[in-house]
Amino acid sequence: MEKHEETVLLVEREDRRWWPLVVSVGASVLSAVLAATLALTVASRNAERGKEARRDLQRQVCSLVVALGDNYREVPPTTPLGQRNAASLEQLRNTLGCDGVIE
Repeated sequence: MEKHEETVLLVEREDRRWWPLVVSVGASVLSAVLAATLALTVASRNAERGKEARRDLQRQVCSLVVALGDNYREVPPTTPLGQRNAASLEQLRNTLGCDGVIE
């Protein structure tokens, strides 16, 4: 019977050796998951900020294109260069989708 008890103690001691490894691996996996989640969250926020910045820039460009185009409509150009500029602004306005006055 004594041999049986010694065997049980050896198994328990051996199991204790694995515990720090399990904890270390578990903590590493948890850290990796948290780091990946954080990275994805930051990337998503940066992408949203980039989209917002592009929308703001397009609004500003459209404001300029609409204002210049409206000036050409109020006072039609008389020179060939002015007429080409007016046509280019109208084409740019249509290409960018600048309909109406952008605030």
